[in-house]
Amino acid sequence: MGEFRATIRTLENAADTEATGAWVVDHHLTERAVIDVEFLSGGHLLHLAVAGCLFNDLLREAPNRGITIDHLAVSAHGDFDQDGSRGVHYAIEIRSANDRSAVERLIDDIEVEATIPKALRTGFPVDSAGSTVTTG
Repeated sequence: MGEFRATIRTLENAADTEATGAWVVDHHLTERAVIDVEFLSGGHLLHLAVAGCLFNDLLREAPNRGITIDHLAVSAHGDFDQDGSRGVHYAIEIRSANDRSAVERLIDDIEVEATIPKALRTGFPVDSAGSTVTTG
């Protein structure tokens, strides 16, 4: 079907707002964030949920450990076939002046505890709560 990629990253400069497919949003843990998707689809949203969860958790936990993040980007991608998702793969890019091992421990801990990736790894029910149809 083709790969579905989504990236969320900290805003570096004004040129970030001009990239094709870039969506600049206010963010509660950093001034602004840039979301990059080729187009908006369910697959892109699933992968953005994984990337966004890791992004948020890293930004939230870093100050608790005395770590300053100068740049953060999390990308998630994957593909689908007739049976559903073939898996989600992500990559984390951090720039920090802090000790490398402290930043790596932060990443390791967040990878284990991040809610959305954890839920996807363990599986969970997805059921309809009903539908409302209004016609003419």
